[in-house]
Amino acid sequence: MSTDGRLVDTHAHLDDEAFDGDRSGVVERAVESGVSVVLSVGVDLASSRRAVEMSTEHPSVEAAIGIHPSHADVFLQEWAGIQTLLTTGHVRAIGEIGLDYFRCRVSAAVQRRAFRAQLATASEVDLPVVVHDREAHEDVLEDLEEFRPRGVLHCFSGGMRMAERAIELGMFVSVAGNITYPKSSSLRDVIRELPEPSLLAETDAPFLSPRRTRGRRNEPANVRDVVEEMARLRQVSFDQAASSTSRNAARLFRWS
Repeated sequence: MSTDGRLVDTHAHLDDEAFDGDRSGVVERAVESGVSVVLSVGVDLASSRRAVEMSTEHPSVEAAIGIHPSHADVFLQEWAGIQTLLTTGHVRAIGEIGLDYFRCRVSAAVQRRAFRAQLATASEVDLPVVVHDREAHEDVLEDLEEFRPRGVLHCFSGGMRMAERAIELGMFVSVAGNITYPKSSSLRDVIRELPEPSLLAETDAPFLSPRRTRGRRNEPANVRDVVEEMARLRQVSFDQAASSTSRNAARLFRWS
């Protein structure tokens, strides 16, 4: 699928109940808004299955499968099912995986075992990873350095030092609607300085609505707001920002 001159939402949760009864409309509105690809990201076995199903139903939807750190306590029960989905031929990435030391009820040790196992599988099957990192920067970087996957730090929340270290490891950095929030000045400073070939855009829909639609359900169509803010910060045209983030996504996820 071509992404030339189009937008790409590299992270959305289309399976979320917030989209129940309106899922096809959400995908259609994204396409009408110029979004050529939406990566629907799983967080457990059930949502990963739904992501794969949606990728077969909608030409503009691709799937990522994995177990989020908040579900790492069921990793042993669900991982075999996740691995079965790899045989469908519709999976573009392993994710959403990672570490969350902020409010996650699962212990750091359990999270890390699940994260490392999924990093190992991603390397074995040559798929990129979609990484969740919340207040766990050093441990995330340590595991990425050991396994050296290609992938993306989704909804980036670190500083310049972490971004530079991640890029040195071959990772991409992605930002969502929070880049438009008044209190995100440090994140905007990071995005101004990072190299263009390392940047991606996402919505994390239905979460993190950009400032323009704050308080309402987020949708993949709103990735336009993210790219507009990125273009403003980097003092480039919207078309340049859209084209570069789309090309970067195609390079990482290996779609044409």
